[in-house]
Amino acid sequence: MEVFSSSVQGSTAENEIVTSLKTINHKKYDCVVIIRGGGSKMDLDVFNSYEISKQVSQMQSAVFTGIGHEKDITVIDFAANKSFKTPTEVSNYILNKSYNFEQKIISLYDLITERYHKLLERKNSDLKLYTEGIANASNHFTQLRRGLLHTLMNRIISSTNYALNNEINRLSLMAQEQLQLSKRIIDNQDEVLKKRFEMLTLLIENVINNKRIYLNNALILASTSSPKAILNKGFTIPRVNGNLYNGEELPKDTVIKLEFKDAVIITKYVKKESHGR
Repeated sequence: MEVFSSSVQGSTAENEIVTSLKTINHKKYDCVVIIRGGGSKMDLDVFNSYEISKQVSQMQSAVFTGIGHEKDITVIDFAANKSFKTPTEVSNYILNKSYNFEQKIISLYDLITERYHKLLERKNSDLKLYTEGIANASNHFTQLRRGLLHTLMNRIISSTNYALNNEINRLSLMAQEQLQLSKRIIDNQDEVLKKRFEMLTLLIENVINNKRIYLNNALILASTSSPKAILNKGFTIPRVNGNLYNGEELPKDTVIKLEFKDAVIITKYVKKESHGR
């Protein structure tokens, strides 16, 4: 409830009442009540105003009036939705309406509550039946599926064992084939190694024979090039200070020892002559 106070008599009363009604009309109320205590005809004359009556007729909410005493009637009483003789009658009407509405709401609430409980009991019963039905159907479905799964599992096991045995046999054959192939490869490699060993043996013997011939030739050459062999051929070996003389320039009167096969001659160096002279 909201109270809008306005002057109800005097020069500003009409304008204040119209302004308040316009303000109220912008809001949403269950009803608008215009009340004023008793007074003389002149005191209540403001409620005969055309502007106030016009605004009352344009209100969005229901308008109730309770102005003056039982014998008083104003123009806005005709413009209002319902008019009462006194403010007390307006309040009694509203209270009775509110009470009746409240009782109706309470009755409806009780009826709804009762129907709700009955509906809830019925739905609980239906739910219990549905639950039992679903449980029975689930058990039946589970047993059926269990049987199907058991059959499927046996099929899978049989198929797996069959495939496994086939794979084992295939692997066994592959292993035998690989073993035979390995043996053939080993035999071939063994033959190749034997041939290579024979060739290597021949090559080694050839190298040894060549080296033996080379050594024999070297020995022969060494024996023919030895100082003794050279002396036997009639040559001499000149030595200076115990070293072999290689034809280098020597100081005059250097002692040179000439070795022959059967004798040694010691002489002095005089000069070196060229072979062309």
